[in-house]
Order: sequence, then structure tokens, then C-alpha cells
Amino acid sequence: MSMQFESEQDLMQEQGQVVHKIVIPAPADDNKEDADLEREVWQAEAQESATEEEDLTAENFFDFSGGTSRAPKNKTKPAVKANTSKAVKPKDPEKKYGSDFVICYARERIEMPAGEDLTLEQVRQWLETDFPEFGKERTEMLVDEDQKFIVPILKSPKKG
Repeated sequence: MSMQFESEQDLMQEQGQVVHKIVIPAPADDNKEDADLEREVWQAEAQESATEEEDLTAENFFDFSGGTSRAPKNKTKPAVKANTSKAVKPKDPEKKYGSDFVICYARERIEMPAGEDLTLEQVRQWLETDFPEFGKERTEMLVDEDQKFIVPILKSPKKG
């Protein structure tokens, strides 16, 4: 059972070879010299684009030899930003925090109530109205005085 192909390009595609089709537009005017010059430019551009494309046939698709045809990879690691957070448990649990502090929870920034100075326990109670998971025994509050952050942390219950 043999298959008939209409053209050589169809046969090449069936065999897994990459086929580049060059489409040359018709000349804009009847001037033969301009048409020939335009055709040469189009052919040169088509040849350049065909040579720039990487041939991804089955033979070289999984080429792990690290040949010179591919650009070398950048082996430098990106600079790692230093952890500048100094959030710690406060030593004085009765200290009051004003409206200049921001509560950071679940990738959100929650503004403190305006005009009120709250202790951490009051902040936890205020948060518990919107986030019921902040129960008294399950919540730990961290404070970063430099950046004016209050970070509520959920603790998991102990087993047994």
C-alpha cells in the first residue's frame, strides 16, 4: 500500500522534515527591473529568516550535547533580597498601637481603626469579627516597630 503525495513538500512533511515555504508577493507595478529587485529582496529576507529558525526535527530536538549552536545560559544567580523584617513578639502586651500601624494578614494590608490606640488583644478581638479563625488561644501577634506592621499568626492546636 503506497501513498501518493501531490508534491515533494508533502512527502518531506510526512517524513518529519521541516519545510519552509517562501511566499513572494506579486510586484506592485509593471516595471520589470523594480519587480526583479523587489523579488531579490524578498528572497534574501526569506532565506535569512529560514536560516535563523532552529531546525527542530526529531534528530536534534533532544540534543543535550551543549553544542555551540545555542546561546550559552546565564549561570549567575539573581541577587537574593535580604530578609529585613524584624517582627518579634512584643515584650509589653499592654502597649497600645495607633492608627499608623498596618495589619498584614493573608497578603492583605488592613488599616487600623482611625483615632483609636489598641492593645494587641484588642486588635485580635477587632480582627476576630471579620476573621473568626483568630481565637484567643490560636493567635500569636508579631510586631515590627520599624515598618509599623502588626502580623497575626495562627497556631495549630496540639494533639493529645
